[in-house]
Amino acid sequence: MRDLKKNKKSLFETSKPSKYRQKISKNLNLLVDEFLDNNPKFEEFHCPFCNSDKSNKYFALQGMIYLRCLDCHSIYNSPRPTLQSLNDFYELQPAEVVDNEMLPTVKEFRVEKIMKPRWKLLQNRLKKNGIKLPVETIMEVGAGIGHFIEVLQSTNAANKYVAVEPAKACEDLLKKLERTEVLCCKLESVSPSNFETIDLLFLNSVIEHPHSLDIFFQSARKLLKIGGVLSLVDMHSGGMDIELLRGDAQNVNPFFILQIGSIEGIKRLFERNGFEFIDVFSIGEMDVDIIYEYSSQLDVNHPLFGLSHFLSNESIRDDLQELLKKHLATGYNGFLFERVK
Repeated sequence: MRDLKKNKKSLFETSKPSKYRQKISKNLNLLVDEFLDNNPKFEEFHCPFCNSDKSNKYFALQGMIYLRCLDCHSIYNSPRPTLQSLNDFYELQPAEVVDNEMLPTVKEFRVEKIMKPRWKLLQNRLKKNGIKLPVETIMEVGAGIGHFIEVLQSTNAANKYVAVEPAKACEDLLKKLERTEVLCCKLESVSPSNFETIDLLFLNSVIEHPHSLDIFFQSARKLLKIGGVLSLVDMHSGGMDIELLRGDAQNVNPFFILQIGSIEGIKRLFERNGFEFIDVFSIGEMDVDIIYEYSSQLDVNHPLFGLSHFLSNESIRDDLQELLKKHLATGYNGFLFERVK
């Protein structure tokens, strides 16, 4: 019988310490309340992934309704702020409200335990699908302060890098990266001079944010060369953490998270916008840790409280996480798509 491993700090807690997460959540809630007090304009939305108008209410956050598409099973906010109202909301957001206090303290851990393993997995999937490295130009959209590009550069994945990041607070740090052109704007505003210049485009946790996914991916397609590849890593509506926790799942915040795609929904979205599906694979590493932490904080009479005892065994958590990855049932998945037209 193997030894039971218990009480070790989880990957989730180490990468996103609770003291920072609680502060971020409180600040975001205040920001949403302030925004709603200004009576923003809202509009009804169909599923942004498959365009179906058939849905059920799935959960609510601070009065914002999230629906589950009955066709592709993606999750999306509707009614949602109009594009102008959403832009007004982002202008309210000082950088410290989100995570710029947390990121420097966990940078080394996140690079070593999240970004490097992610890139190693992506390299293997690219190679498996006949995509050779290095390429001439790589773009990352939503580059943050540049952790992922630093990892790419450490393996000489490209001759040139382009970082697209709308947050002004990140600009100075991004400009310290070597061989990197920094575009401090939204993807939809990237200059036509960059059209059809990109060989490989990375999106890490980005597609939950755009007001219109069709406009966003039409813009992405224009940047890629014909035959260029887009790598997507993002939240998954069929992940165990979302399925069990719904609106209590980590990272689900009104106005920051407008939609969460299913595997089927993401495929339909890309195919509608001129991409061909290549591959899908699990990226998730923390679903079970997230559920463990959540259940351990519940009242003893809550139906899910018993999960905290069951999942206190680290070996069980590890085995269950591997099972979720095998069946693409993690909260984050990776995709590869090729521009075909």
